[in-house]
Amino acid sequence: MTSIINSTLTVSFLSQKTETTSDPTATAPAVSLNLQTANPAAFTKNYTATSPIDAQEAWSGHVTLSSGAATLDLTALTQVGLATVVNATGMKLRAIQVLADAANANPISVGTGGSNGYDQAGVLSKINAGDLVTKILNSATAIDGTHKTLDIAGTGSQGCSIHMVFGVN
Repeated sequence: MTSIINSTLTVSFLSQKTETTSDPTATAPAVSLNLQTANPAAFTKNYTATSPIDAQEAWSGHVTLSSGAATLDLTALTQVGLATVVNATGMKLRAIQVLADAANANPISVGTGGSNGYDQAGVLSKINAGDLVTKILNSATAIDGTHKTLDIAGTGSQGCSIHMVFGVN
């Protein structure tokens, strides 16, 4: 039996300041991942670049299917309303959260892309309207030119919001 815990995935950038320095001990700005369940016996776990789930980059977006399908290229994820593109090349998918639109008539699924598929995410299937599914991953394969796509399947023009966190370790 599979049990799904309602959860909230919060990704926050602790620092967005970019500086040039000659200090060899300087580190890049940290990305923090905070996972909290909606369960009354809830736990909170914070992840940073030095945690078991390292968080180096994050992406969030809404995906609307076209004829029941969509493909996400993990090397070219655009941020709606921002002039930035997330390129996760060399990183591994560490967490994914999918919230199916409440108006969806049928379940959706997220899985390995048909072309240059990234198979480390596994398959998140039968995500019903309004359902929120979070998966923490221990991916072994880094994203590259031949391992880079996720496919979203459903019917018609259904949609979902997706949040992903990428790390290098």
